[in-house]
Amino acid sequence: MDTVIHYYHADSGEYVGRFVGDDKAFKEFNKIGEFSKGNEPAELTEYELRTKWRDTAFLSRRDFCTACFRAGLLSAEDAVVAAKGDWPASFSAALDGLPTSALVEAQIEWATVTEIRRNAPLLEVVRATRNVTDEDLDEVFGWSRTAPLG
Repeated sequence: MDTVIHYYHADSGEYVGRFVGDDKAFKEFNKIGEFSKGNEPAELTEYELRTKWRDTAFLSRRDFCTACFRAGLLSAEDAVVAAKGDWPASFSAALDGLPTSALVEAQIEWATVTEIRRNAPLLEVVRATRNVTDEDLDEVFGWSRTAPLG
């Protein structure tokens, strides 16, 4: 079951964003150590909070591929291929021009990882070459700037 935590700036009360993830991801995120027991940011700007969050955010490969498909970042075919650990066509297009050794190493990395980290260098290359914004990718990993309802 996923944990959902809404974050507000400690001084201004402004909504900063939300965290959605399983208990393991939440525990990792809270290791940042800049949150009070009430889970409120302590003097962090949204940029600082998001940057720290990116350092700890991760998804299983299955959850990552599903979220990318739902967000329209991967086609159905590429999402299934990627979930199996195979190299999707959209990744190849994104990494055109890399030396062969770098491309092979990227493919080996993808085939063997079980968790996809938000700040993984391979993911950053694919994000940038496919014109996916940082914010779009953050949402795939569970960050939302939308204020909670109610």
